Amino acid sequence: GFDDRIKGMLQMMMAECSKEFEYLPILENAEILRNILYAGVWTVYYKTLKARREQKKEND
Repeated sequence: GFDDRIKGMLQMMMAECSKEFEYLPILENAEILRNILYAGVWTVYYKTLKARREQKKEND
């Protein structure tokens, strides 16, 4: 469905972002930035997905 397509697109985009990020010569705060790339994005994604599903239940 729609959610699966969005998740797949986000996975592809984040894989590309993460790959390119590792090439950057970042010396400070690299671990914080990695945390955002690898975990933060998915935390927001699942939070948004949960809110959308709850809203859909309320509207049904």
